[in-house]
Amino acid sequence: MKLGTLHSFSLHTVSGEFEIAGRLDPAAQFTAESVSGDVKVAFSGAPSAEFDLQSLSGDISNCTTEKATRSKYGPGSRLNFSTGDGKARVHMSSTSGDLSLCAR
Repeated sequence: MKLGTLHSFSLHTVSGEFEIAGRLDPAAQFTAESVSGDVKVAFSGAPSAEFDLQSLSGDISNCTTEKATRSKYGPGSRLNFSTGDGKARVHMSSTSGDLSLCAR
């Protein structure tokens, strides 16, 4: 799904795969949560944001230099990083689906 500028966005899916492309507003609040479906997000325009991605058993991939880390004491992966002034907030989570993020 191609969207324009995202100011506030919330996605909750159980098993469907979802793909989003759009520009992130400088003060945006973006949430995408999935139980078992994959979520792919592509932001254009190199957004200034704080990113928080976590998955219990799915993979986390992104096109930045930041890499997800595996939990030391249990299952799961997490990726946290900021770009620019980090005013926008991006949260993505999944129980078993894969998360993919591209922010350029």
